Amino acid sequence: MIAPAECPYCGEPREQFKQIENEPEGNVFVAEEHIPRHKKRWECDVCGHIALTDEAPADCPSCGSSNEHFKQLEGNSME
Repeated sequence: MIAPAECPYCGEPREQFKQIENEPEGNVFVAEEHIPRHKKRWECDVCGHIALTDEAPADCPSCGSSNEHFKQLEGNSME
C-alpha cells in the first residue's frame, strides 16, 4: 500500500510518512489505561454521535442537542 501524496490534516508530503507494521496476526497492543471502561453507549437521535459514558451527556458535543436526545443503545462498550 502506498501512502497518500500528502497528509489530509497538515499537508506534509508523502516522504514524511512512516509505515507502521502490525503483528503478523494483526493484533494491536495498547496500555491498559487506554482501554475504555464505560458500560453504556448513548446515541444522539439528531446527529448520530455515539457517547461512551456511564450516563447520557448533558449536551451533544457534535450538534449541541440536549441530553433528552440521547438514547441508550443495546450492549455496552466493553463487549
